Amino acid sequence: MEKITRLGLLVTAMLLAGVMGNTAGASPPSITGAGALKTRAGAIEIGLAFDKDLDATTAGDASHYQISKGTISGVRFQQYVHPFGAVAIATTGVADGDTVTITVTGVKDLDGNAMPATTKTLTVQARLTRVNVGGTNYVDVAGGSPADWPTDAVAAGDKDYDLVSGGSIHWGGYDEVSFAYEIVTGDFDKVVRVEYQDPTSQWARAGLMVRAALDEGKTQADVQDNGYLFSRNLNFRVNPAVQASGADGYNAHQLTYRATDGGPNAHVTEDFTPPAYPNAWLRVKREGQKFTGYRGTDGVNWTAVGDYTFVDADILPATVFFGPFYGPTLDDNATKDIVGHSTHMRVHDYGDFVVATSPPSITGVGALKTGAGVIEIGLLFDKDLDATTAGDASHYQISKGTISGVRFQKYIHPYGAVAIATTGVADGDTVTVIVTGVKGLDGTAMPATSKTLTVQARLTRVNVGGTNYVDVAGGSPADWPTDAVAVGDKDYDLVSGGSIHWGGYDEVSFAYEIVTGDFDKVVRVEYQDPTSQWARAGLMVRAALDEGKTQADVQDNGYLFSRNLNFRVNPAVQASGADGYNAHQLTYRATDGGPNAHVTEDFTPPAYPNAWLRVKREGQKFTGYRGTDGVNWTAVGDYTFVDADILPATVFFGPFYGPTLDDNATKDIVGHSTHMRVHNYGDFGVAPPTIRITSVTVTAGTVTITWTGGGTLQSTTSLVPPVTWKDESASGNFSGPATGLGQFFRAKQ
Repeated sequence: MEKITRLGLLVTAMLLAGVMGNTAGASPPSITGAGALKTRAGAIEIGLAFDKDLDATTAGDASHYQISKGTISGVRFQQYVHPFGAVAIATTGVADGDTVTITVTGVKDLDGNAMPATTKTLTVQARLTRVNVGGTNYVDVAGGSPADWPTDAVAAGDKDYDLVSGGSIHWGGYDEVSFAYEIVTGDFDKVVRVEYQDPTSQWARAGLMVRAALDEGKTQADVQDNGYLFSRNLNFRVNPAVQASGADGYNAHQLTYRATDGGPNAHVTEDFTPPAYPNAWLRVKREGQKFTGYRGTDGVNWTAVGDYTFVDADILPATVFFGPFYGPTLDDNATKDIVGHSTHMRVHDYGDFVVATSPPSITGVGALKTGAGVIEIGLLFDKDLDATTAGDASHYQISKGTISGVRFQKYIHPYGAVAIATTGVADGDTVTVIVTGVKGLDGTAMPATSKTLTVQARLTRVNVGGTNYVDVAGGSPADWPTDAVAVGDKDYDLVSGGSIHWGGYDEVSFAYEIVTGDFDKVVRVEYQDPTSQWARAGLMVRAALDEGKTQADVQDNGYLFSRNLNFRVNPAVQASGADGYNAHQLTYRATDGGPNAHVTEDFTPPAYPNAWLRVKREGQKFTGYRGTDGVNWTAVGDYTFVDADILPATVFFGPFYGPTLDDNATKDIVGHSTHMRVHNYGDFGVAPPTIRITSVTVTAGTVTITWTGGGTLQSTTSLVPPVTWKDESASGNFSGPATGLGQFFRAKQ
């Protein structure tokens, strides 16, 4: 049956391609998954999954594989893993936690297309150990070939496993199953998603098992002739929808157990809700001696199927063997003679049950440009994201243009943010972003979720200066990024690993627009990370960007950083826990290459998250104002550029962030770039006064209402639509009779 199925797939593929003959022009195989598990001897095996049927000779030849750590002691091609087979690489000198890169070269598909050198990197987490529970009757008794009847397991991902079994029976007092287990002590709550099992017998089973002992290699003869007692166990499993014969499978959920060593297996319950392959979620929870099985379809919502409690002298030990298992029970329905070899099941997402909340949702969207003019659409979310899915472009679509890259910026608080680089998108375009499959840290994946914006990429992100912790100290760019992501129409997150912003050198993250002539701009600083005493977040005007210019350019090559002025706030608390400077500072560099200097410092603490800043240009005079509400302002100071060092009419202006991590040894405390968030960036406008009703009194049958902020007091006798409002007074004070029909009042601008 295996050969017929694969031949059918191959012929279908050739017909669809319009080719009946040589397919040598097709692409070679690629690696789709990698994981690790252990053998009973403790050796770590690295598993690889592929996207095409493999040539067994090259796939099983160790000369086609290399690993970056340890030594390859053998390679096994498991042909019975569907749909394309899998490879297990046995290693020595590899341990849990190691980062290992596997290089595959020359492995061929069935058309002879050979893989070029192809790499896959994983951090080894060999959580499970593979074992053959029981013997293999079709080899031990029937004399079949071990090559036809293997019991095997291969890891295809961090939580994903392929199990293969030639098990003849799993009932009564004897078990023949493939088992991938961990050793668990005490109570637990574990889940798995069964994607698939081969059509085999009516009562084949794939799911989760707990055992008191492994009974490894013990045969049916050991039971019948030598009195061996197979151990107590409980399993929760699903059956196939279809048998190998084509008849209906049992297609149910079953919770079964063996109460005593050597006793028969028995049912707790059967639930005839069909398993929702490929999303047949199973869960087993242990509470003392009570074990409960739950079924689900999404890993979030669960239905209890039943429970069993071990009692008296036959309780299960505190420490047990637990994990995914597979038993095709090939003696049933004469299935052995139909399939002729071992069969397969695949599971995903094995691990601890986590109380899942709702999937992430999008809370903000905006746009800005890179220095090259590329428009990046930024997305903000409401929970911590899984970095792998958040940074994978395959989880995003846009309704106009093309996605050229996706960047997950993990240093944005509290949940990280995503920047989608685009081509073919312009200011003014209406673009819908669709996000599918991005996960929270609890593994809950987003359904297709859309967010629409009209693109207004007002600002451009740039790294002013270099990055000393990379350029000089040799740190990783991944640890010390300079970045900016738009999370709203006027809202931005800036990230910096800046070491210094003083003297003749600046290292800051800057999101700027080009402005000509006088202006009056505002921003609200919501937050900045606790970093150094003198970290700064605010507004900056520069004569030049000085992009990528390093401290070495200044010290060795005489580069002059440009004239600038900035108005900023400092953190309330340092990364060390000590007090931050927590003030407003207006500073400037009067000449290219000159030192930075203070105009003034205002020690009124910034009113985070409402630390409003405003910078007004009038010719060469720049004035900084602070506020708490975007309406009322206090001038902090001003500076006028003079003589030959005036600022040009056209300047770079916008929000900036510099954590000055050299100060207070902050670099060694935080160990990576840090973050600030601003809102409401844009032109200053004289805000209309806020209308407030200040008092309502009723005395001697007269109602008196006072209000501030101008506007007109209106009344109505009913709020049932359509509502008709009557103007009463615009004086700020109204008195009228408090009798007759009920009245409703409002003050309206």
